[in-house]
Amino acid sequence: MQVGAQNQLVVRLLPTAQNLKEIVVTALGIERNKNELSYAAQQVSGDQVTNTRSDNFLSALSGKVAELQIKSNNNLGGSTNIVLRGYKSITGNNQALIVIDGVPVDNSNYNSSRQQNGFAGYDYGNTGTDINPDDIASINVLKGAAATALYGSRAANGVILITTKKGKKGLGITFNIGGATGSMDKSTWPKYQHEYGAGYFDPDYYTYSDAPPSPDPHFLYEKVNGQYALVVPTTEDASFGAKFDPNLLVYQWDAFDPSSPNFGKPTPWVAAKNKSK
Repeated sequence: MQVGAQNQLVVRLLPTAQNLKEIVVTALGIERNKNELSYAAQQVSGDQVTNTRSDNFLSALSGKVAELQIKSNNNLGGSTNIVLRGYKSITGNNQALIVIDGVPVDNSNYNSSRQQNGFAGYDYGNTGTDINPDDIASINVLKGAAATALYGSRAANGVILITTKKGKKGLGITFNIGGATGSMDKSTWPKYQHEYGAGYFDPDYYTYSDAPPSPDPHFLYEKVNGQYALVVPTTEDASFGAKFDPNLLVYQWDAFDPSSPNFGKPTPWVAAKNKSK
């Protein structure tokens, strides 16, 4: 635009229809204009969580929503911890409630209490892993009591409101495909010893009042097929047991499995196959 000889220029900004009609889903499928909300709500489109693939779509929300803290485990299928606006309980559940098309979903971690407190075990993941990000149309994060009141006490820690894609009239064919790959550095794997077997070597623990003295206190001494024999203490989670000896025949776990070819048979006391190196 040419100003010319004018010494005064009047500029007027006009609102666009898109900004005036920005719609968000709040609760129970209710759609509201964003500028009409009396509480904090933030929307994330479905495309934003599918651009970068992850085992758990909740991990893709990291850095996209204000006041939302995402903690993800690096192991395959591990759980993702979502905390909105800080921790509210020291010992209780701080997980935000996930709601999919109006249906509340429990995102609790199913690990044992010992595992959740840092002891040994496996991370079995949580329900968020089961949600397919390709089915998500939008995600609205509701913050505060005013926003989550319709979902009751379960939503005390906030709500992750997911709206899935809906079908359209007519012949609209869409093909979506996605995947994720990963790699592991074998040099970082833990190193295991393959010289000693299972057990704690506790003679008092493995001795029974009705059994004769065991020829090797590293093993259980129990009746098998009518006579006393050495049995591997497979219930123990330590490797302080007997030193491996291929000339020593003992009853291992597969000797008590009717479907095993070694059922009822003693086998050489050697390390397991396919051991890590």
